[in-house]
Amino acid sequence: MTTATVLPSIGAEIPCSCYAANVPLKIRTALVNVEFKGGIKVRVETHPDEPPHKAVVLKVIGHKVEADHPELGRITIEQENMEATPDSLLKIVQHFPPKLSATMFLSFKLTIERPPGAGGNEGARPEPLVLRTKEPAKLLSPELSKFPPDGDFYRLENPIKLVHPDTDQVIASIDKFPVRVGG
Repeated sequence: MTTATVLPSIGAEIPCSCYAANVPLKIRTALVNVEFKGGIKVRVETHPDEPPHKAVVLKVIGHKVEADHPELGRITIEQENMEATPDSLLKIVQHFPPKLSATMFLSFKLTIERPPGAGGNEGARPEPLVLRTKEPAKLLSPELSKFPPDGDFYRLENPIKLVHPDTDQVIASIDKFPVRVGG
């Protein structure tokens, strides 16, 4: 007898749109609010400790969102290394009506086209600022009715610290990232 499940099939690759408005991005002492748009793609894999009708692993295999800012130009969040991103989890917490819980982990680089306070010669274009997550971001959506989501919100569990890749010094942070996924 097979067990029906609302979880996606093992091996499925699922793209989802992402939209996050009013994201507070602090860069050194500057604070700006930006609106990110883009997407994420996950591959469904078996969970090492749970049967596939109870929980699955979501492997992030692509993630890119962008925002345009009048002074900073294009701000891009993009997955840089698939292997550096911890596996995410999707599990059933209630069978009827269906309720799923998703925990997404994201390691990424953030690129700011025209960083604030970037010096340079008059008329010279400053170099883009490229930062990386100090620790993976953890986004939660504890009450999904299905996956892929249909415009459901994920919330950031802890602030994201962004560091310079050479010094590991925190240069920027994101305290909130209310992202709507799918829909």
